[in-house]
Amino acid sequence: MQAAAFLFLDRKWETDQELFRSAVEYVRHDGRKVNMLLFPEGTDLNPKSRGRSDAFAVTNGRPKLEHCLYPRVLGFTFLYEMMRTNKVMDAVYDITVAYPKDIIQAEKDLILRGPPKAIYFHVKRYATADLPQIQSDLETWLGTRWVEKEQTLSKFYEKNCFSAEMKGRRLNAIPLLYVSCIAWTGLVTFWLWLLSSFLIADLYFIAAMVVYSVITFYLNGIDRFELTRFKGETASQG
Repeated sequence: MQAAAFLFLDRKWETDQELFRSAVEYVRHDGRKVNMLLFPEGTDLNPKSRGRSDAFAVTNGRPKLEHCLYPRVLGFTFLYEMMRTNKVMDAVYDITVAYPKDIIQAEKDLILRGPPKAIYFHVKRYATADLPQIQSDLETWLGTRWVEKEQTLSKFYEKNCFSAEMKGRRLNAIPLLYVSCIAWTGLVTFWLWLLSSFLIADLYFIAAMVVYSVITFYLNGIDRFELTRFKGETASQG
């Protein structure tokens, strides 16, 4: 996940905003188009997080949500403003995910119950030019989207579809689950064969584990290491 450019937050705004700022500057300097995925809720839906969301609703005079949690607006608004001003974003995509049969909460559920039988995605695009430019208005906009998301999910679970008129696309025509299981099983088997047959494979594995461990525990992960390297490089260039 570190090598895939996931941003691991400290849950401290003083350091997290610097991480966001560095990541956006890195993207702008790199020049390639990227999709940045953000979960404004900050966690999954469970009894503890639902309690915090309900408490927020009561304190701020808002309705309680059943199917989702109220978003944390600070990270979203900061990241949005950074990406907008650095001209690395042209739209925000609001993605609502629905599970018509069962919801897998943890790895244990995945093992005992298997993967979800179906997953539905409701996607709506908002152009940057149509979004509020003032932070307080953007916070209100995000809160409104979550109330709409709650209504959308409520209707979905009544009829098991987002809309009768909405055109959808079936993505599981090929049994990708089985293909991925076969591929990963084959890859793991191949690596076990390499490790049991060649000393150089053992040395490579040990070296990789040492390097990853050092980067993770002493340099805060590959993601932070790369961003720190980038900042040092750009600073030296003036």
